[in-house]
Amino acid sequence: MNEAPTVIGMMSVVLSSGGSFEMAVRDVSENGPVLMRTLFNDITMDADCREEPYIKENINRMLVTLPAEAAPFRRSMSLMMAASESLDLNERRSMMRDAESIVLKGLKEIGDAYSSSLSSPCTLIFGLGIMLPMILISILPMLNLGGQFAVKALDSNVITMVILVFIPAVVASMIVFMRRKNPFIISESSMSDITYLLPMLLTIPLFMIFERNGVEKADSIAYSCVVSGVLSSMVMMRKINSESKRRRDEALLMDAMFELGNRLSMGDNFDIALISSFSARKDMAHITEKMKRELVLCRGDVASAIRTVLNPISRFMSDSYCDVFNASNKDIRDAGRLATSIAHQLQDQDSVRKDIGNRLKSMLDMMTGTASVFAPLILAMSVVMLGPISEIAGEVFFDDISTVLSIYLMELTALIAVLSSNLTCESGIVNMEMRFTTMASISLAVFMLCSRISL
Repeated sequence: MNEAPTVIGMMSVVLSSGGSFEMAVRDVSENGPVLMRTLFNDITMDADCREEPYIKENINRMLVTLPAEAAPFRRSMSLMMAASESLDLNERRSMMRDAESIVLKGLKEIGDAYSSSLSSPCTLIFGLGIMLPMILISILPMLNLGGQFAVKALDSNVITMVILVFIPAVVASMIVFMRRKNPFIISESSMSDITYLLPMLLTIPLFMIFERNGVEKADSIAYSCVVSGVLSSMVMMRKINSESKRRRDEALLMDAMFELGNRLSMGDNFDIALISSFSARKDMAHITEKMKRELVLCRGDVASAIRTVLNPISRFMSDSYCDVFNASNKDIRDAGRLATSIAHQLQDQDSVRKDIGNRLKSMLDMMTGTASVFAPLILAMSVVMLGPISEIAGEVFFDDISTVLSIYLMELTALIAVLSSNLTCESGIVNMEMRFTTMASISLAVFMLCSRISL
């Protein structure tokens, strides 16, 4: 369902430009999003191998096998097939608009259902990540003072295992569960991106240096992790900024599609309309200059010039502009209507996904705040309160509690980095790494500063 609006949009473009339903299916099988491309490729392979020569029959068979959650996509595809058979142009466009509306509404409903289902898992993670370690630390003196509350089996070693192993394992299982339920995950990562975490390896030698110079073990962990985390963030900043710039350029290309449609509808030549729609926005000056240069060098192959300039920004937008160019070779004004239709499709999809993102933002902010500030703050206060109780009792209940909690905070921030990256549907490795290094540095700094308070 996450890919369905894109698929319906691609098919609408083909049908709007005079193509057949079979051409629309083949376009998705070659250029569509990953999961749908696989489904549609199987359909075209069956047709090409004459196992089932009729594309529509293959589509109907595929739609029947989809789960109940894909009902909006089934209805949309039925409308697209009906639209391809209609001879009335207005009726065809009306059917395609209805198909786009149905699939977007279905995506929104799935997003609402997913965001509503996050309350219980996130509350459980919040309780386990903060409250359980705090409770264990708080009741430790009571358990060791004897009397009716004494529990000999629950000593500092058991608590260490619970904090460093049991809690992270449960949180990790909850994150896996939430990830599997997320319909908007897009995994487009390269394992080579793990190299951005190489500066974190400095944590070990830095820890040894600080400890040999008389710094306490917990503080040595905090200092070394903060330094290596900041270095890792600095290394990744260029990659993050590059991706942010690419997304801004992609959004500008979507906006420029409206202007291109208006100019083509007024009868402008495609080359002139393209450059004019780009140059109308100051933020697109760098794209405009590249496009002007490529149009001069392409020797009439405008589609090649478009792909050369726009593919590094967005392959989908590059294909959309090429579709408008191909339509302009037949009829300029029809190409203008096609460009306007594509622009409206993209705007509607972007609006739905932004609405879903805003609904998930509250969960994201809570998780980020929990790992970065609330968890280290509350755990540091628990350590501070344990000090006076130990002095009154004349016994050290947990000698390495600060060290254990420092390690635990690193584990917690790593888990929350994966979770928050999944909630924003940006599951790239660099995104996770950036969140981890930032949150870990802040969390350990807060824990170190707050644990120095004396009561």
